[in-house]
Amino acid sequence: MLPAATASLLGPLLTACALLPFAQGQTPNYTRPVFLCGGDVKGESGYVASEGFPNLYPPNKECIWTITVPEGQTVSLSFRVFDLELHPACRYDALEVFAGSGTSGQRLGRFCGTFRPAPLVAPGNQVTLRMTTDEGTGGRGFLLWYSGRATSGTGPPPGARRKWVTDPRVEWAAWGYWDGE
Repeated sequence: MLPAATASLLGPLLTACALLPFAQGQTPNYTRPVFLCGGDVKGESGYVASEGFPNLYPPNKECIWTITVPEGQTVSLSFRVFDLELHPACRYDALEVFAGSGTSGQRLGRFCGTFRPAPLVAPGNQVTLRMTTDEGTGGRGFLLWYSGRATSGTGPPPGARRKWVTDPRVEWAAWGYWDGE
């Protein structure tokens, strides 16, 4: 154990040594990703985020991303951060998710507010995200992790039923097991 006088000097000394390279004009050896408005994203997995994330997203924008995972896989989306202007019908700022390439496919969800959407699994190897913003209030936007999942067959699991869940902040469909309607 160190004497009290030595221990009390050790913390500030170690901090000064750690910061010395930066005081001499050196920069940290990492780069922060820059998230742009839309684009084509291809690969087994990765992050997609709103423009400028983690800063506030810009007003009056429409950004469209197409995510493609390898053939024979389905796209799985897991939202890590979600912060868009809240409105019961997502009228002002919203993130929509569509199956396939483009916005004419089946809409898998429309999201706004700060309620993080549940994970989504698309029926195929492509999804399209469309984020629209108005001129008013903004937030940090979204950060999601996408990954390809091997398909294990077609259709829902045996005995599963489809149920639509409607909430002012989210609209989605899921296969599952439950009692009642």
